[in-house]
Amino acid sequence: MICSTGSSSSSGRALGLLALLACAAGCAGPRAAAAPSPPLRLSRVALFPADNLSGGPVPLRGLDAQLERMLVAAGLKVVKGDEVERFLEHHRLRFTGGIDEASAAAAREELGVDAVLLTAVEGYASQPVPRLAATLRLVSAGPEARILWMDGVARAGDDSPGLLGLGLVRDYRALEARELARLGRSLSGALAGVGRPAPPCELERRFRPRASFRSPRFDPSAGYSVAVLPFLNQTSRRRAGEVFALELTRQLAAVRRLQVVEPGVTRDRLIRYRVIMEGGVSLDTARVMLDTLQADLVVAGYARELVDGATPSLEFTAMALDRSGTVVWQATSHATGSDGVWFFDAGKVSTATSLACQLARGAVVTFLGEDDLALPLGTRSQAREARQ
Repeated sequence: MICSTGSSSSSGRALGLLALLACAAGCAGPRAAAAPSPPLRLSRVALFPADNLSGGPVPLRGLDAQLERMLVAAGLKVVKGDEVERFLEHHRLRFTGGIDEASAAAAREELGVDAVLLTAVEGYASQPVPRLAATLRLVSAGPEARILWMDGVARAGDDSPGLLGLGLVRDYRALEARELARLGRSLSGALAGVGRPAPPCELERRFRPRASFRSPRFDPSAGYSVAVLPFLNQTSRRRAGEVFALELTRQLAAVRRLQVVEPGVTRDRLIRYRVIMEGGVSLDTARVMLDTLQADLVVAGYARELVDGATPSLEFTAMALDRSGTVVWQATSHATGSDGVWFFDAGKVSTATSLACQLARGAVVTFLGEDDLALPLGTRSQAREARQ
């Protein structure tokens, strides 16, 4: 909304005053809801090796080097390489896609860091069309292991070809450098307290769930602690359930009133209590996880389809259970990257991770509404400029 109060007459001034009041009433609410978060006071960060969820080979060492440059550009000191490897070996940590409370506390004490950067690579290709899909999150080093910042990238070299193909990116290194620079700006904004610690995906109606249900007894406006379990993988792609769970985690973390449990903490409890979900989440499993994690809600689901490529296709079902074992929300989403595309591939989604992110955002909106998912003022335009 654009507000103007200029007038040369008393009636004009009265109308201007009414317009100003109307503008204030229309704008005050969203502005207040989108207030920036407090700055993150961090100085040293441990860079853990990236976790490969792509289903294929990825040059992780080269990516780690670029992530180190991103952290340094954000003004952080980085603990990396052999020092981190010795820490992982000493604590017998083979999984680097998450971190539990004990390991996070040990990282603070032994590595002298304030946080740990965890990276999951969900898609990679260098030729013929370069593509990179990755989700990054910064987790506090300490006994709480809280998610401090979470963002991701899912881009292909032909996402924005433009006139005569001038926007095509044919070199993977150029694509990687551009997208990690964007993530670096997101991290710098969160560190300074001027950006969202977990920016959500943009919401498009074509990616709303095909079917959804929310219990009338559930209050979506209340604050909750939420744990996301790995989804049961019913696809042919290895670790597809973790991809969907990670995208739901990211979109839930974008809701200010929620406290989302670090996935590494959830994984630690599953292993510690020997929880096996062969047929999906059961009421007994949900109760065990809710009790051990001291969470209000547990989110689980089924990964039914994950096809990457030029035209990705995805399908999943997600549900939330409360402490009584009641299913308070359920949604089923299915879409392809070409849904709603009619002319010249405008609006086509070319990576499975980007499609999963938007489907997850649409599902979370049916679960919790979208008031708290609004981006801060100016962020949408800045994001568009960053992608150009």
